[in-house]
Amino acid sequence: MMARLFLVLLIWGIWFAPHQAVFAQDDTAAISVRRGEHPAYSRVVFDFLQVPQYQITKAGDRIRLQFTQSHVFDFSVLRNDPLAHIMAIEARADDDQNGSGTILDIMVNPQSSFRHFLSGASLVLDVFPAQNAEGIRAEAAAEPAPPSQNSPQEMRSVAAEQGASNSSPLSYRPEASSDLLPLSLVKDADGIELAFGWQKGTTAAVFLRSGWLWTIFEDSRRVDLSAVERSVAEGNSGPLRSAEQMDAQGFTALRFDLVGSVGLSVRRTGQIWRVRIVSGASAPARELTPVRQAGAQGTVIFVAADEVGGRLSLVDPAVGDRLSVIPLGDDGRGLAQDHQYVDFHLLPSAQGLVIDPVADGLQIVRFATGVSIGSQRGLAISGSELAARMGAARGGTVVSRMIDLEAWRQGAHEGTKADYTAREQQMLVDLSLADAASRKSVRWDLARFYAGHGAYPEAYAMLALLADTDPEIKNTLQWKAVSGVVLLGLNRPLEALTALLDPKLDAESDLWLWRALAANHAERHALALDYFRRGTEALALHDRPFLAKIHLAIAQSALAEKAYDLASGQITSLQNMGLSGNQALAVDYLYGQLAQSRGDIATARARYQDAASARDRHLSTKARLQLARLEYGEGNISISEATARLERLRFAWRGDRLEMDVLETLADLYRQQEQYRQALLTLQLAASAFATDAQSRDLAAQMSAIFSRLFLDGAADKLPPLEALGLFYDFSELTPLGSSGDRMIRHLVERLVSVDLVDRAAELLEHQVSYRLEGSAQALVAAQLGKIYLLDSRPEETLRIMRATRQPILPDDVLKQRTLVSARALSELKRYEEALVLLENTSGREADQLRADIYWASQDWPALAAISDRLLGNRWRNDAPLALPEREILIRQALALSFNDARERLAQLRSRYRPLIMEGDYAGVFDLLTSPSGTPAGELGRIAGELGGVDQFRSFLSAYRAEFTPTGGTAF
Repeated sequence: MMARLFLVLLIWGIWFAPHQAVFAQDDTAAISVRRGEHPAYSRVVFDFLQVPQYQITKAGDRIRLQFTQSHVFDFSVLRNDPLAHIMAIEARADDDQNGSGTILDIMVNPQSSFRHFLSGASLVLDVFPAQNAEGIRAEAAAEPAPPSQNSPQEMRSVAAEQGASNSSPLSYRPEASSDLLPLSLVKDADGIELAFGWQKGTTAAVFLRSGWLWTIFEDSRRVDLSAVERSVAEGNSGPLRSAEQMDAQGFTALRFDLVGSVGLSVRRTGQIWRVRIVSGASAPARELTPVRQAGAQGTVIFVAADEVGGRLSLVDPAVGDRLSVIPLGDDGRGLAQDHQYVDFHLLPSAQGLVIDPVADGLQIVRFATGVSIGSQRGLAISGSELAARMGAARGGTVVSRMIDLEAWRQGAHEGTKADYTAREQQMLVDLSLADAASRKSVRWDLARFYAGHGAYPEAYAMLALLADTDPEIKNTLQWKAVSGVVLLGLNRPLEALTALLDPKLDAESDLWLWRALAANHAERHALALDYFRRGTEALALHDRPFLAKIHLAIAQSALAEKAYDLASGQITSLQNMGLSGNQALAVDYLYGQLAQSRGDIATARARYQDAASARDRHLSTKARLQLARLEYGEGNISISEATARLERLRFAWRGDRLEMDVLETLADLYRQQEQYRQALLTLQLAASAFATDAQSRDLAAQMSAIFSRLFLDGAADKLPPLEALGLFYDFSELTPLGSSGDRMIRHLVERLVSVDLVDRAAELLEHQVSYRLEGSAQALVAAQLGKIYLLDSRPEETLRIMRATRQPILPDDVLKQRTLVSARALSELKRYEEALVLLENTSGREADQLRADIYWASQDWPALAAISDRLLGNRWRNDAPLALPEREILIRQALALSFNDARERLAQLRSRYRPLIMEGDYAGVFDLLTSPSGTPAGELGRIAGELGGVDQFRSFLSAYRAEFTPTGGTAF
């Protein structure tokens, strides 16, 4: 039992380590996976946020779940505590759906069975062991299953669904209306209740205004209003007369027309929000309390709240004004009465905050602990006015921002800024004198002090020391915010994003701007723009240096995403800031990009030239790169001049995506000039230097494209053979798998054989036969390799490779080729009898020509005469002159007949063929051999000896070589 448990643990570890986050995307939440071990079965539950669309099948030892959408699964609970009857789960993208779906392969005992059903949005899968499966399933049926919203038909067992066969897929697909958010209306004696069937957590705002009930949720869904409309039509909707959904980008907003005076209450059960409408007035279950606080720009109103949602700006059609609505996730939190101020009103609500701006320039900033409402000039509220209007006590200090670089620069104490060195020394002294209880606080202040001054390595070291002494601090929101800023300063943007993207920080408007900066540095520009949009309300909190930084970053991301209007607005803001030095030149560079996108090449060139003069080498290199691209694209400089500029630039900046861009552009210039080695070397350098960068895959794809162009499309044919071979060997790792790679190798082999580099050709094919091929394909290519060994006068190697690749069953044409090659090798080794035995069951002209060569080499004159006669056949009846191969056969036959002293046959041969060979090669030899007076003594041996050394009689070599020529061969 222990051995089996160890095996299960081992398999789970092997499978889940590489597959746990196969489909993890930056913005995708993982589906929670739960487990349950029951006496009769093992249960795994997938907690989807929405009802999934899936199919399930079983084949052998695996149960396959196919989902129509991409999902990420968190298998950590299974990896830590595996199930008895589920051996492993493998997750991968569904290639049949172009990667948009997900497949889970669940490894089980082949004899096991299973059942599945939906419980709400959760998919439940039970796996029963093989022993007595039917009895065990019957026992399991008696156990209570989790509550499900599905019908019994949807929950029936697999055996019942499949009947006697396991071949047809079992599937569950929600009705088309499942894309709509369910909304139900229930009426009782006290009033009515609206239930919004959310299947994931969301924030909500609910309020009455001008006879209309508003319900707003921070997620965008179309709502199924059919139940409400049906109740209205049946007169069963109480005070509710109609319902409509409003357009609200990123939110779900509905209005309900109500009759009479009503009261509201809001509660959340699980993920479902319930709004109860009753007669008479009511108040929120837990009222929010506005508080006056002293802010950096004057008085602000702060409303403390948990689970603060996003901010929606909407126009109320009944009144015509614009409201700002902030939904909350903590249910029953609203304002019982109207709170009126000079600059804005806080409207009554059953849930959430509803702000009616009265003056322009209102600043609404969300924090994790509540919402701050202020103005650039400070709110026009006196202490007495505030107390009178809101009936709330004054007090508290302004809520602190999690990231406040200006405050951090001052250290832990209030007061004016001190000299950096003096302040640092004082804080270090404080640290040395601090007792154990206060040391953590001093270290925390020192870490933020370093971060505020841009001393990020020192800040990181101090944070690491804090984490070593108190590991729990890493779970706090303050820690994540500060470490995100420090990691960003250390140019580790992906790690910074991980720290900053804690969902509990979403309510901090300021954090969205830092997220935007991190996403920009990570070159995830679409995310940067989205994060910036969510954090724009916090721009008013920041000083000029930070604003310059964020506007530069967003302008860059907007240009990358072709959001030119946004980029233009950011650049205008930067120009209005009156920047100088490198920042001003950075704005010039961005303006040049914007001008180039609009086709204003002259302006773009001028701005790039300005930016190229920057003392900031990174900016200067970017500008010079863009300038070279622009001028080459416009034809203002030659390709050689562009290449020379890029060669200089490759050493101007090292170590980030900019260097990769320079190398990639340079490689493309080399490719255009057909300097393939330089192009490949440059791309190889970039790919190795940035192996962890996502774009390195594109570099590898470019290298593969160049390699294919060389050795598949024939570009290498223009190169000297040895240079082409050197390129292939130096970048052989680019040889693609499958048939394309095989064709590439064979094409190069043809080229090498055609220039007599047969030894190198043999090396290539030997590797292909040994490592890349199998079956009949291997046997066929081995025959071609055998021919190359024969061309290289290595017949023993031919026999070796033929023996090594012998197959029990082969196609007839492949078997014939291998037989001929093996027989030729035996002949070359003077093993004539073995060669002839091998050819006994092989027919055809090629086999007869090989037999003739064997008879000639072994001086079997009678057999040579007979086979030559068969090869020539009735050729004498054709009046056309004999071709050279036919003349060779004829001379061999005449010599054989002469050695046999067959005068009658020689006379017949002369009468038939003399007219066809009277002119051209071998005419005189034929006359001598077939002369009626006979061939003089000693002449036959001399003629045979001379003809034996003539290359033409090595015709098989010429034929083999012709097979490997790129123009006419059929070897492959």
